[in-house]
Amino acid sequence: MTLHLVRHGRPAMTRGVPAAEWDLDAGAYDDVWALRASGRLPARAAWFTSPEPKAVQTAQLLTDAQVGVLPQLREHERTGSGSRTSRPRCVARLPGPTCRPSPGGSR
Repeated sequence: MTLHLVRHGRPAMTRGVPAAEWDLDAGAYDDVWALRASGRLPARAAWFTSPEPKAVQTAQLLTDAQVGVLPQLREHERTGSGSRTSRPRCVARLPGPTCRPSPGGSR
């Protein structure tokens, strides 16, 4: 089995709105459609996304297949609108190997 990870397209950042609530920037649609048309994504795949609007919208543009929404795939929680705080190494524990911090830092 191969796991393909695709980051959401460019978000429409809105001051005062938490990053977890940002939509996909309409100007990013062409980039997402270009990725879909590139042949770089598997033709047959199970699709899953975080519940964040920008991620759901990206996944829905990339496939005609059903997209599962998993709260465990959400980004780390941050305060404010896009502030960079210290990031936890693991947001959620998914089935599989144990998540452990890397030696020497949070990255």
